[in-house]
Parts: sequence; C-alpha cells; structure tokens
Amino acid sequence: MGGEKYIPRWKNDREMNRFIDLCFKHMNDIAERLSEYPDQFEPMFGYNDVDGQSYTVVEEWCYGYMRGVSLTDWSALPEELKADLDVIALHGAEENSEKLDALSEEEFIASIERIQPAALRLYDYWSANPQQPEAKNRLLTAQRSGVTIRVLAAAGRSLRAAACTDKKGAVDSPIFFTPLPAAFPPQSKIAPE
Repeated sequence: MGGEKYIPRWKNDREMNRFIDLCFKHMNDIAERLSEYPDQFEPMFGYNDVDGQSYTVVEEWCYGYMRGVSLTDWSALPEELKADLDVIALHGAEENSEKLDALSEEEFIASIERIQPAALRLYDYWSANPQQPEAKNRLLTAQRSGVTIRVLAAAGRSLRAAACTDKKGAVDSPIFFTPLPAAFPPQSKIAPE
C-alpha cells in the first residue's frame, strides 16, 4: 500500500524525526548483522498458538521479501542462486500455495529452516554485485507544516538517505545514514519534486 492517503500525520517535527531516526538505526543494525555477524541474523518470523501448540509463521516475512524483489530487476541473479530465491518465494508468492499445501509436515519445517541461509547467500551476492540505479527507484515524500521530508527508496536496497526541503524545494540539511555505494552519488539521492 502507498500513496498520499497513507502518509503519516505527525504531531510535530520532533516526532517525525524520531521515527525516521529509529528506522535508519534499525536498517543499519540489520545491514551490520548481515555483513559482519551473519550468525546473528534471524528473519523476523511470527508465531501463532493454536490449541496450545506454537507454529512459526513465515509468510509475512517472505511476502515482504518478494515485494522488495519485485521493485528491481533480479535477472542478473546467477542460476545457482535462483534456488535460494525459490526457497523464499515458496512461502512468499501466491502461486506457490498449492505446493505448500502438498508438503508433509517434515518438508514444511525443512522449507522454513532453509529461508535464513538462502537470505544470507542472496545478501552476500547482491553486496558483492550491486546493481546500478534504475528508474524503479522511488522518492517517498511526506509533508508537515511546510517542510517536505524526502526519502529515496532505492530499488532492491534499504532506504539510504533523507533530506528536508523548504516550500520552494531547496534542499535543507541532507542526512545520509548509511554509506552510499559509488553508484549513488549524493546529488542523485535528493531532488525536489
């Protein structure tokens, strides 16, 4: 979901800045764990208790992952890593629901256990082989009392930069929260509407 209907309504600029700061801290923590401490990375799966038994719910995480995949071109993914993407897509694509239903309980549990290592291998590949920016990059905008907050959602990547602009569109205080690859020079990150 998206669009103007879903832009947050902040009580004040401090609340908005606090939210943005927390988001970037969370993203930086994830990026650091993926690159420096992969053994600490665990996808944020949900759990559901039914009749006293706890079940792991992976669909939301996998659907979110696949939604991110749809924002960019993954055709350069090597053939040997497509099986890793399929591990996630099994739980994250509507067309795979019949395949999931056909799995035995043991196969289903094994499919869940393959998600974390698959996500790490995919992360390692894209970290070593970053994509060039494409037209699918989106500029997210929120307004509050004449100040526009712009955050670039780079295709296939986490949010990387934010800037405040005045009513005339002049950039005021660009803020970069993570190191930007050379393919993303700062001037391409922040632009008036």
